[in-house]
Amino acid sequence: MRLRLAALAMLALSGAPQPARAEALVSMLSTNAVEITSNYTGTEIAIFGAIERDASTVSRGAPYQMVITVKGPSVPLVVREKEKAGIIWMNSDQRKFGEVPGFYAVLSSGPLDDIIDPDTQRKFQIGAQAITSSLEGFSDDLPVTTEPRTSATVFERALLRLRREQGFYKLDPAAVIFERANTFRAQVPLPANAPLGRYEVTAHLFSGGVLLAKEKSGFYVRKIGFEAATAAAARNRPFLYGLAAAGMALLIGWLASVIFRRD
Repeated sequence: MRLRLAALAMLALSGAPQPARAEALVSMLSTNAVEITSNYTGTEIAIFGAIERDASTVSRGAPYQMVITVKGPSVPLVVREKEKAGIIWMNSDQRKFGEVPGFYAVLSSGPLDDIIDPDTQRKFQIGAQAITSSLEGFSDDLPVTTEPRTSATVFERALLRLRREQGFYKLDPAAVIFERANTFRAQVPLPANAPLGRYEVTAHLFSGGVLLAKEKSGFYVRKIGFEAATAAAARNRPFLYGLAAAGMALLIGWLASVIFRRD
């Protein structure tokens, strides 16, 4: 009797109407690896995709909006404050940040604050929230020339400003372009000195400030050829690498003295 009731319950559930499937994202990258050689001066990664929905998906009262984040490997950074002492500039205070994104870009189809509110940005770690959250545990264990007097907030702002000026942190509210109602594309510019490692790309689909779908992908930035061999030698055999570098410097100096010797 119990088996029959269980079978009837399963049959009833299978015949019950199912909730409409939400939107789904399908995205692709133009490449999954950026290879750095001696003539590398920077590049761009293309991101393109589509929004999948079936006939049962409810229509949205607000248009679709896309926010794509690109986060590079974490690196330690030091921010120094300088002040003028006579005719020279000296370090007066400094802070060390242990793990911050080496590269971070926010590409969107409109102004970020118009797409999602600050609470949503904080919840999904989008925008400056993804960076400043990793700065809260800053360290002041570096030696300073005078008594530390600058607040952590000032150093955080300085770090964000400097990284933006250097091209490592980007915020582009017009980077994501909808080709049609359900297809989009964007370009991610990478600087020539982009950190090596894996980059995480996350595409967020919003409508009316609500997250509808999210998809993650990624690519690698790596050295190849002679540059890769040199970096590997410096990392794995530092003593031999140092001897080779010193020997090459002596050889170049001797050759220069021979070439430019005056008779």
